[in-house]
Amino acid sequence: MRFLSILSLAIAASSAQASTFPGYSFTTEPTSEIKNVLSHYCIILDTKTYSDLSKVYTSDAVADFTTIGLGVLKGLPAIETAMNASLFGIPTQHGMTTSYVSDISEKSANATSYYTLQQFGTGNNTGQLFTVWGKWVDELVYDNSTWKVKNRQVVAMGGPLIGNFIVPTH
Repeated sequence: MRFLSILSLAIAASSAQASTFPGYSFTTEPTSEIKNVLSHYCIILDTKTYSDLSKVYTSDAVADFTTIGLGVLKGLPAIETAMNASLFGIPTQHGMTTSYVSDISEKSANATSYYTLQQFGTGNNTGQLFTVWGKWVDELVYDNSTWKVKNRQVVAMGGPLIGNFIVPTH
């Protein structure tokens, strides 16, 4: 009898867990959804799938990349173009190390996220490495059933920068 009770509990637990698999409907709390969007940004940049930036930014987003030399980018097409131009042909690894989400309301939130960018040399620069540290200060909006960045301020941090400054040039 005890075995049947344990077996029943195991089956119930498995059924409950199955509802979190893809294809099943579930909701995630806003902080996790926001952090997931911000993490996806890193993967998009590293895989060079810039058209997927529409999953991170609103169509009218403003991204201030002045501290890393790209200026203020207005609108999703400008952001896509700048990311492609600045990272074209350069293997990268973006890592978001800390993200704090605050001021969450039904339609907006703020987030501050720290990141590290590694750029890896190729060709004559094979074995060379360039590292950048910074943070993103974001204003997000709940847009069409998902969170997206509406305004981003990129802040370069740390220093001095380390590595071969030749690596990120084209």
